[in-house]
Amino acid sequence: MIKRGKDETYKERQRYQCKGCGVNFDDLTDTIFAGHHQPLRVWILCLYFMGLNLSNCQIAKELGLDKDDVQKMTTQLRQGIVDGRGEVQLSGEVECDEVYVTAGHKGNPDAVKKKGRLGRRNRLKGSRGRGTLEKEKPPIFGMIERGGEVVLRMLANVQRTTIEPLVKATIMLGSQVYKS
Repeated sequence: MIKRGKDETYKERQRYQCKGCGVNFDDLTDTIFAGHHQPLRVWILCLYFMGLNLSNCQIAKELGLDKDDVQKMTTQLRQGIVDGRGEVQLSGEVECDEVYVTAGHKGNPDAVKKKGRLGRRNRLKGSRGRGTLEKEKPPIFGMIERGGEVVLRMLANVQRTTIEPLVKATIMLGSQVYKS
């Protein structure tokens, strides 16, 4: 790796060149911060404000940025966090349960008309009983390690053939599993 001076556009970034292939890159290449013109300190502040649970509009105001830029930055940061996490392994005492969420088409009246039903107003009222993904009432299956990690998955249904592979892949052998 050969240092090639500072970037002309972003003075705080060091440029490099690979000795083997001759490709040029900078400090942020192949990181979740790549692809935007903001300095690293702005990215870190944005991540800090996300941790304080501020909205994108509030973050944009605090950083003096355009709200569309902040939207792109927070999306990229969230995706980077999810991608970098890897598969979670739960152990010890693990609780499992499912909940059914009535999915609506908020802000999408064309989809409501296509389904052939009236638009919903205040509360989403679904049909009684267990639902499926096709019936607009998908099951959300959750596993929580007592005092630890949480894993949530939206499933097509809650049949044993659907849940068993997920449980085997996520919960370590020898763990105590509680079904709520």
